[in-house]
Amino acid sequence: MQKNLIPFVILLNALVQISHVCCAAPSIGDELFKLTASDSTPFRVFGTSVAVSGQLALVGSPGSGNGGFSPGSAHLFDVSTGHELWNFTSAEAAPQHQFGSSVALSGNRAIVGAYGDPTAGGGAAYVFDVSTGQELFKLVVDDAHIGNTVAISGDVAVVGSYSDTAYLFNVTTGKQLFKLTASDTVPNDYFGFSVGISGNMAIVGSLNNAAYLFDVTTGQELLKLSDPNPAAHAFGQSVAISGNTALVGSPVIGSAAATLFDVTTGLALAKLTAPESPDLFGISVAIDGNTAIVGGWSYEESIRSAFLFDAITGQPRAKLIPSDDMALHFQEVNFGEAVAISGDFAVVGFSQDKAFTGSAYVYSIVPEPASLLLGCLGATLLPGRKSPERRQERGVRSIHAR
Repeated sequence: MQKNLIPFVILLNALVQISHVCCAAPSIGDELFKLTASDSTPFRVFGTSVAVSGQLALVGSPGSGNGGFSPGSAHLFDVSTGHELWNFTSAEAAPQHQFGSSVALSGNRAIVGAYGDPTAGGGAAYVFDVSTGQELFKLVVDDAHIGNTVAISGDVAVVGSYSDTAYLFNVTTGKQLFKLTASDTVPNDYFGFSVGISGNMAIVGSLNNAAYLFDVTTGQELLKLSDPNPAAHAFGQSVAISGNTALVGSPVIGSAAATLFDVTTGLALAKLTAPESPDLFGISVAIDGNTAIVGGWSYEESIRSAFLFDAITGQPRAKLIPSDDMALHFQEVNFGEAVAISGDFAVVGFSQDKAFTGSAYVYSIVPEPASLLLGCLGATLLPGRKSPERRQERGVRSIHAR
């Protein structure tokens, strides 16, 4: 009898050891770092835009600062350490150019929107090499005001405008590939208000309660995604896409939500909502593989948060909150205005933090193996383990685009 117990005891000891290792590691929803800029000052609104790809995060800081003299900047971080790597700026940018109003990352390419740039038709986007920090191209068009939103996947970027258009660019050449327009938009629909891209498919949101899918290789419209609740009137304000799944936000007070779609059929898969969700839940969305993140604004301090969801089932996985939430002032409401997700990391922007100096928070997204019997990764809607701010300013390299 005792011999028969030996394998069981060995197995039990092994499980205990696994649980100790697992529990010591970050779990889903744990805050890892609070990111702030090396040159932060009030009214720089660092955190207005965020992006993450692999172990790199990019955070936009488009504000003019206290004296009104800053043209804006974007800051690249290593999300595994919280260290700032590069400070991207533009020698062409001037105050009010809003350099950093939008950002995107893919592989070794970063793209930074400057919505206030007066070049050509207005607005611009800059492409950088993240390994060297050097500017590669400045993207402009003659017939629209661009740069309010950007996205990138591989060698192709999509740049939005408020002029009912969006544009595809090759980021290895800087050349415009296609001008995207929707088949049924009318003036002031704000087609191009939000954009996303994944592989050979791009998504463009408008404020006419729709989002549109395009073939990146041809520029042709493929499908129109419609609001399951057309009375909401904000569907399309935020969009994201990953593989065969798109996510569209509808940040309306009282009925705020985000909807998952199958991009091959256009059918709605799930409506994402959350208990005690922020007032403008869905003002920002992102998706990577099987995990989605939805952000929002709230005037109630206790529910300022972003939420992680299972992109297959639509079920909530974790609630992301800032570690210093209780210290926030009432008027600082926009934690969650910008969100991004890639692999094991999520990033949430908070541009109103500390008199609009701004910050961004990095959270862990660790897969939850069903085989771990001791529950070391926690339950759905984890509040998140809070950690102090950790950042290293030594070695930050400032790059000025020429």
